Amino acid sequence: MLVCSENKNSIVRLNVNGDTLSDTYPVNVKYPYRICVSKESTKLEIVRRR
Repeated sequence: MLVCSENKNSIVRLNVNGDTLSDTYPVNVKYPYRICVSKESTKLEIVRRR
């Protein structure tokens, strides 16, 4: 599972229990808020808080 970390400007990978895994992906978006995936699962869009 991937979740946004607004304070760190990154996406964090969690396991099914909600524990943080070592995978953190920095994004070039300030305050990422939402992750959207295309229907084909080929594109990932990061939405920031307004």
